[in-house]
Amino acid sequence: MNNIALISNDECKIPSDYTGHLISDIEKLAEGSCDNLYVGDMLDYIASENLDIVFTELLKKIKVEDGLMHIKAPDILQTCWYASRMNLETTKLRYILYHTKRKNCYSMEEMISTILSIPNSKIVNAHYVNGYEYSITVNKYED
Repeated sequence: MNNIALISNDECKIPSDYTGHLISDIEKLAEGSCDNLYVGDMLDYIASENLDIVFTELLKKIKVEDGLMHIKAPDILQTCWYASRMNLETTKLRYILYHTKRKNCYSMEEMISTILSIPNSKIVNAHYVNGYEYSITVNKYED
């Protein structure tokens, strides 16, 4: 299995059965080479006007039909709701929204809308993980 986790630096946490690969070197991955591509919250570091372009390039890296892309990131709306209703610590909220140098913090609905606008992409699963993060699994198909 070729399981790749995209990272921005050596401090990023990745699933244990994945190999870390710098997002800046994504062009070095062959098209259709990944069984699983763990994107995590890397898309939050992409300016919104470039999100569909980057997502299209990432999608090319997974195998047709069998390959999966996994996105797990904080949902801006759920994070704010969770902070106000469930006593999410202010320090954690500030860390999520500001200290990580995100360019954006998307809602799950925004991410789903972007995914559905990309040709040949299909959402396999989408759900909330811990109250304020979403998890979306995507694959691709050919016409």
